[in-house]
Amino acid sequence: ALDLILAGRFCRAHSEPTSLSLQAAHQMRRNARGKGSPRRGQRGRQRGGHTGPRRPLRGLDPNRPFFDRLTQNSSADVRNVAEAAKVLEYCTTFVEQEGMHMLLQRLLLRQKESHGRGFLLQVLQYLGDSVDDGSRRLYNAFFDLLKLLQHPKPAYKVDVETVLRTIFGLGFVFRTLVDTLHLLTQPKAEILLCTSVALCMADSDARNDESIKRIAEHLATEYDLGRLRGIVRGDSNDVTPQSTFNRHSNDHEDFRSIMIPPSVDEVTTSNSPHLPAFPEAGGVDAYLEYHFRLLREDFIGPIRDAWQELNESFRDASATIFRPVRVLNYDVDKGCVQVSMGIPASLWHLKGKKPEQRKDFWEQHTRCLAHGTLVGLFVKPRDEEGSAHRAPSSSWTPAYFATIQDRDSDKLKKDYPEVGIKLNSVSRLGSLLHSFGERKYASQMPAPVDLALVPVSTRYSSILPVLQRIQSMVSLPFEPELVYGENPEDTDAALRLERSQHRIKLSRPRQVVRDFDSDDEYGVGQDLDYLSARLPDLTRETVQLPGAVTKRLLELDASQFEAVRKALRERVALIQGPPGTGKTYIGVLLILIFLTAMPDATILCLCYTNHALDSFLESLLDFGVTKIIRIGRRSKSERLEDFNISKKAKNSDGGIADDEFKRRWACTKERLKDCKADISKLERAVKSSFVDWDGLVARFLRHEDNDAFRALSFQAVDEDGFQQVGGGGQSIKASYLWDRWRKGKGPGPTFAERVDHPLWRLTQPERQQKIKKWEETRRKPFEKDLQRCVQEVGGCQETLRSMCQDKQVQALRKARV
Repeated sequence: ALDLILAGRFCRAHSEPTSLSLQAAHQMRRNARGKGSPRRGQRGRQRGGHTGPRRPLRGLDPNRPFFDRLTQNSSADVRNVAEAAKVLEYCTTFVEQEGMHMLLQRLLLRQKESHGRGFLLQVLQYLGDSVDDGSRRLYNAFFDLLKLLQHPKPAYKVDVETVLRTIFGLGFVFRTLVDTLHLLTQPKAEILLCTSVALCMADSDARNDESIKRIAEHLATEYDLGRLRGIVRGDSNDVTPQSTFNRHSNDHEDFRSIMIPPSVDEVTTSNSPHLPAFPEAGGVDAYLEYHFRLLREDFIGPIRDAWQELNESFRDASATIFRPVRVLNYDVDKGCVQVSMGIPASLWHLKGKKPEQRKDFWEQHTRCLAHGTLVGLFVKPRDEEGSAHRAPSSSWTPAYFATIQDRDSDKLKKDYPEVGIKLNSVSRLGSLLHSFGERKYASQMPAPVDLALVPVSTRYSSILPVLQRIQSMVSLPFEPELVYGENPEDTDAALRLERSQHRIKLSRPRQVVRDFDSDDEYGVGQDLDYLSARLPDLTRETVQLPGAVTKRLLELDASQFEAVRKALRERVALIQGPPGTGKTYIGVLLILIFLTAMPDATILCLCYTNHALDSFLESLLDFGVTKIIRIGRRSKSERLEDFNISKKAKNSDGGIADDEFKRRWACTKERLKDCKADISKLERAVKSSFVDWDGLVARFLRHEDNDAFRALSFQAVDEDGFQQVGGGGQSIKASYLWDRWRKGKGPGPTFAERVDHPLWRLTQPERQQKIKKWEETRRKPFEKDLQRCVQEVGGCQETLRSMCQDKQVQALRKARV
C-alpha cells in the first residue's frame, strides 16, 4: 500500500516522471521501511508468498501516466514532436500489458469525445510535410502503430477499419507518406502495403485518392508488391487478384478446388482468409462462392482461434482441452479410432462423481462432444522430463482433424472418457496409430509429443453436405429472383384463382398450351399469348376443386385469399404474418389446390421442427391425402408411423428385383467382413514397434538390408550342433547383437571381429536415425494397405447405403407429398 501511495504522489507531481523522481521514490520507500525491516523478496519468503517475476506496477511505469492522460483526457494536448513519438511508441507496450482491444478502445474513445479531432490528429500533425531528423522518431513510431493495426483476429476488424478511416481522413498523413517514399525499407513497405490494402477494402474513396495511387505505383515498381496497384485499378474480377491466392496449400481462386476439411497450414497461417464482398452483379458463380467461403469460415475460424489461444494463453484456454489423449484402437465395425482422454478443467466436477452419475451427465448434455462435432488434435513436443507442460520453447501445432463418430455414454462415464473419432483424411490414419497407438513394448511409451483434443464446431456435420452441394452446383433454381433480384414472374402458365360472392374459379393452361410452352420451336407461343389475351376460354381450362377446399376458400378473408392467389400465380411467394393468422392453414390449402390442378406434380414440404411437420401432414390426412412420405425418424405422431420412408421402403415389393437386391447385399456384406479382418491385421502391423528381433527386425532386414542382417545376426547353433556361448559359458540370445547395437554399445568380445563393420562404427544418434529409416520403410506398405482397406470398407458401406436408398427412391416415386 505504501508503494502505491508514494508512486501515486510522484505521478501526480510529475506528469512525465523522470528517472530522478523514480530514484527519489525508491529512496523514500527504503527510508520508510527502515534498516531493520525485511526487503520485499525476504518479506514474501517469510510469508510463503510469490517470489518469482511479477507484473510491474502501473503507477511505477514512467510512461504509463503520460499515455493515460493523453488517451483518456479529452482536454489533454500533445505539446511537441517528442511527446507525439513517445505516446506512439508506448502503444506496443500498452498492447502487451492490456491487450489490443484496450488500445482500440482508447483510440476510439478520444476520437468520439473530441468529435473526430482528438488523439490521432494531435499526434500525427507533427509528421508535417516532410520528415527531418527531429521527426524521424515519430515517423518510425507511426509505422509501429500501423503494424499493430494488422491484427489477425477478425473480432478487431471493425474497430481497426474505423481507426484506418480516421487516419485516411487526415489527408496530410498520406501526403507525407508519398513525400517520404525514399525513406521506406522493405519491412516498412510491407506494412504500408497491408495498411493500404485494408484501407481500400474498407473505404471505396481510398481507391480514388491520388496519394494511394502514387503509393501503389511505388510499391509495385520498387518492391514488386503489385497487389495494391491491382486493387486500386480494379484490374481483377474481384478486388483480390489471382496472385493473392497463395496464403496456404488449400488457398485457390476457384472455390470448387478448395478441400472442405482444413489443412494444417491453413490454420497456422497469419494471413487473413479471403472473404469476398456480397456480389451485387457477379452472376451465379460469384453468388455461390460468396456463400461457400463465408459458410466454410464459420467452422475454420474457431479452429484458427483455438490454435492461437492454445499458444498465447494455454492456462486460460485449457478449460476446453481434453488431455492427455491416448489412441486405443481402430474400431472396424464403426469405422473410427477409439481414444481416451483426460477430463478438462471446465468439467472438474465429474472427477469426484460415481460412474452412474457421470453417465447421467453425458446423457443430459448431448451437445458436449456431440456426434458429428469437428475436433482438432493438437500436438506439442515433450521436454526432457517427458512433460508438455514445461516446454516453453515449443508450441501446440494442429496435426489431425476429425469428427466425433461414436459417442456412447457407457464409455464416457469412465475415469478417462472414450469416444470414437473419424479422421477427415484416411491417409493420416496409419501415422496416428503408429505415433500414438498403444504398443506392445512399454519402452516405446510415452510418445515423444503430447496430444490434446479440442472440440471446435458442433455444426460441421450439418455444414459439410451443404458445402459439398454448393461446390457441385453450376446453376441455381429461381436464379432471376435470388441472384439478380428480379420480381417474381406472373405468367399465363400459372394457375389463376378468382372468387365471387358464392363461387370459386380455378383455371390452368390447356394441355396444348403447356406443350407449346415447353418446346416452342415455331414461335406458336406468341400467337397463343395473343389469343389468351382476347379469348381466355380458348387457351385455359377450369379445374374442379373438391367441395371442402372450395368451402374453405370462400371463408378466407381478403388478405388470406390474396396470399393464396399470388402464391398460385408467381414463381416465388413468401407468406408472412404474426402467429394465429393462418399461415399453416393457407399452406395446407395451397397443397390441396396443387394436388388437384397438377396431377403429375410432386410437392416437397419442409418445416424447421418435427412437431410442425407432424401437424402439417396430419392436416393433409384430415383432407384425405394419403400419398405421403415423411422423411426423418423423430416423429411423435402415431398417425404418421405407416408413412415413414424407412417403413415404406421396407414394405415395397420389387419382385425379381428383390432377388438381385439380396444377392448384391450378401456379396457386399461378405466383402465387408473380409476387409474388416484385414484391417485388424494391418493395424497390429502398423502399431508394432521396431524392437523385437525374432518376430520383426530379423525378418525385415533379411529381405531389405542383407548386409545389416549379417552384421547384426549370428548362428546360435552351427551345423555340428555346437551352441554359441558368451562369457562364463552362458548361452547368447539371438537378439544379443541387435540389443547391443541399438543401445549404442559395441559387439562385445565374443564378436570382436565385427567392430570394423560400417554399421558398428555409427554413433548412437546415427543408429537411431538408421532404425527410424528402417521402421518407416517397413511401415509404409502396411499404411498404404490399411488406407486401401479402410477406403474399401467405406465403399462397401456406401454401396449398402445406396441400395437402401434405391428402395427409398422407389417408395418416393409413388408419393405426391
